[in-house]
Amino acid sequence: MMERLGWRIRSLESTLTSEDGHRFGVASGAEDRIALPTSLRLTLPLTNRNILRSMKRRFFSLRSTPSRFAELLALLLIVVSFWPGTILTGSETRPRAVILSLDGNAYWFMQTLLSRGRASTLQRVLAAYHFSSIHPCIPNFPSKTAPGHATLFTGTYAHIHGVTGNRVFVLPLEEHDLLKTTGGFDGTVLLVEPIWITAARQGIKTVVHQATHAFPMPVTGEKERRLISQFLTLVDGYGQSFGRDAVITFDELESVGDGRYALNVGQSRFFLRRGRGETLLISRTEDFRSPQSLGRGLARRISLTVQTPRGSMSCYLAWLDGSLDGKDLKLYHSRPSRRKSNHASLFAERSALPPFVPNGASRAYERGDLGRPLPLGGNGRAERLYLETLLAVVENAEAFSLWLQKKAGRGELEIYYLPIPDEPLHNWAGFLLPESPLYDPATAETYWRFMETLMDRIARFIDRVIFHGGRSVPDVFFLVTDHGMDYAIKDFHVNEALARKGFLTKRGRFIDLHRTAILYPPVEGFFLKVNARSYAQGMVSEKEKDQLLLRVERALLTLRDSTTGGLIVRNVWPARLWQEVGSGGPRGGELYLELQPGYYPTWRLQDGKIVTTREATASGVHGYWPFRRTMWGAFLIASSSVQYHIEGNIRQTQLVPTVAQLLNIRPSRRVTAPPLAR
Repeated sequence: MMERLGWRIRSLESTLTSEDGHRFGVASGAEDRIALPTSLRLTLPLTNRNILRSMKRRFFSLRSTPSRFAELLALLLIVVSFWPGTILTGSETRPRAVILSLDGNAYWFMQTLLSRGRASTLQRVLAAYHFSSIHPCIPNFPSKTAPGHATLFTGTYAHIHGVTGNRVFVLPLEEHDLLKTTGGFDGTVLLVEPIWITAARQGIKTVVHQATHAFPMPVTGEKERRLISQFLTLVDGYGQSFGRDAVITFDELESVGDGRYALNVGQSRFFLRRGRGETLLISRTEDFRSPQSLGRGLARRISLTVQTPRGSMSCYLAWLDGSLDGKDLKLYHSRPSRRKSNHASLFAERSALPPFVPNGASRAYERGDLGRPLPLGGNGRAERLYLETLLAVVENAEAFSLWLQKKAGRGELEIYYLPIPDEPLHNWAGFLLPESPLYDPATAETYWRFMETLMDRIARFIDRVIFHGGRSVPDVFFLVTDHGMDYAIKDFHVNEALARKGFLTKRGRFIDLHRTAILYPPVEGFFLKVNARSYAQGMVSEKEKDQLLLRVERALLTLRDSTTGGLIVRNVWPARLWQEVGSGGPRGGELYLELQPGYYPTWRLQDGKIVTTREATASGVHGYWPFRRTMWGAFLIASSSVQYHIEGNIRQTQLVPTVAQLLNIRPSRRVTAPPLAR
């Protein structure tokens, strides 16, 4: 009997295995319950129909006997023991895992933040939920947002998952030239499925509140998308944004008489006038039917629905400063956006939703629209306004997350994302890192206080959204990031250098690919790409490639900054040497760059200039060699039920196998990294 039973188990397993080696445990909303004694009762997802049908064929024929039913019962118990995605309804429950990615949460930043001598809200929250410690995490190379998150969520590096920059080549290169790129955050550019697809495929209830590479869903076919969506709620807002945020001054308003003014947001026209006390009235019509009341300050912001070329979107409007009849008026609206979900009905009642707020007013701050920044002689007012817009990002994310939890429920796997501290560090990192020439203790202290306020607000987000004040505590909470952050004071125009050395030809302000042997492509992936003859508009033969690369390497390593006389490039290496952190692959390059401190590479041409000075308010950068200390990300774990023993550095690729082990699911066969030791 046991021999026949083993054959039947192998047969059933083979019917439920995809080409990628996944065992399917995807279900529709209903469940099939099999009548067993209470102590053995279990629930099988309905899409385990393959098992049920096979059992029916084999055991419930006209010739079925009591012994065959006993055989069926034994088979069920064995299948349950090895099949991921089976849901027990007795006392045994599957652990819950929650992941929060804080973009740009550098290891040095968290170390300094947690050691500044005061008990921060973040420290208290993490301590309350058995925070283990802060660990350095080695990122993907290039250490950028899209590649970093692709590595975190697939468990593979860029040469395997295919995301080599925030923009990537359009494949195949035989049909597209090296200047043709597409967004690196798009789900279709992933060559390995992310953990939320893997989990949902195996019957894990998964809720993704925000993640990169969410849409289009990286699955094959509408049927598979529907099946996976039975266990998956997926939300994204960044792919559904249009235009930019803006500060509106009095001069930009249009007077329509009688103390009324018109302003345009997106393609929509609004009217405003003075209200009672310290308020402004905002209306869609000139007669002010059903106006909204706008108070002074970011905390009293209001939501607006606006039309864009991509349809209806939402944003918030805030009254930052000044008065309606004064030249110092400052109104601010966030970037028009809307959320997208794999469940079309989820956002049927959009009026009840807080608007999606992609980012704070970073661009407005850099342009000086919020006032003069501190590095340019300001008094801190611009920074305080900027901080308020960053707090609004967290507040709106918290409100939406709590709304989604009520709507979709809590998941056995939940994923969250916040664009902080990346955004303010892009502005201020050069003033926070002591090794930076921009560092000043007084300015650094001011910025650290702003960052502490912001991170305290994120701590409250964690407490309220992730832990519900201790009422809904996941088994393991992973606080992860995509990359670290360094400083830069100069831009290195790589293609200008290649043109000067004779490897690249310019035609006016553009690159002439027909006469260019190698270039730094617009994917900004810290690599050079040979313009091979097999590519559209290519010119380099396979025989010429090795010699070309040697000549380019020598030329770059001897390149000097004309203003300082110092070397610009620290190291150049072929892709094959460092595949362990992501170099190479179908969308990678042949030569990778590591620059001297303070320089940042860019593909843009600059009228023959190889080096230019960066704006002081854009002093934070990332993308560098991942073993550079400033590129290390912070990895934190909070758990009362699972203890992880971590020695040395963590790799980003270890998140997926660790989560898979916790949830008892099988990751993609492309994942080879070990889970964290328990």
